[in-house]
Amino acid sequence: MPEPLPHDPSESAGSARASKEARSRLRQRIHRDPGDTAARAELAQLHRDAGHADQAGRWGLLVPGWTTPAERRALAVWIVRSGRHDRSQVLRLLSIPSSRSETPGALDPAGARLQLLFLVEEELVRLRKETSTHPVVWLRETPLLVVPAVLIGAAVGSVFSGITLAFGGPHDEPAQPTWFPSSWAEIWTDVGLLTLAGWVLAMAASVVVLATRMPAVLRHRSRLRRRERSRAHRAARHDLGQGPRRDRDG
Repeated sequence: MPEPLPHDPSESAGSARASKEARSRLRQRIHRDPGDTAARAELAQLHRDAGHADQAGRWGLLVPGWTTPAERRALAVWIVRSGRHDRSQVLRLLSIPSSRSETPGALDPAGARLQLLFLVEEELVRLRKETSTHPVVWLRETPLLVVPAVLIGAAVGSVFSGITLAFGGPHDEPAQPTWFPSSWAEIWTDVGLLTLAGWVLAMAASVVVLATRMPAVLRHRSRLRRRERSRAHRAARHDLGQGPRRDRDG
């Protein structure tokens, strides 16, 4: 059996360089003619082949029937996570000129732009729900769940007392179950214990919810810190005359 040929590192490097040049060439075509669906499809295919679902969705969105639901969702997630979810920024990411932003017409015959904006809004709401938690505030406010617990307990106790009073009040009958209260004191003691148990369960559920959200909160805050450092670095380079660093442009 012949020995395999040794791997040439320059081959993969050359392939990556060629792919980057091809993507740059296709982006230039799209910037010159935003309606060039052939260039959009070719650029999107390059990203799909490379496993970049978000960028495949970005460049293939305006090609009717080209993108998959997963790619469109990945694009919406990328837009929200990058902090460029403003409508004008989304249009800029899609290379839709401002002059055609209101009525894209033939540029977007399937209305994919509006569908994407809905997805972005959904992802934005989900991100806010996941990352709007401050652990200290959450744990400080969790004991305040006693307020709704007491209100519910008082309502339940009042209803039960009203029913008991309608039947002549609490009695200690021989055939009565042992767990059934035989006095007003027992009724409200039981209601109080049930209220306390409900409060404890509500606090436990609140802590569980906090624990499940914390990984997403920590990741989000880490991304924000990296983004701020990157912006500060670009600003410093710009002040030194090196020019602003380009964002990822696929």
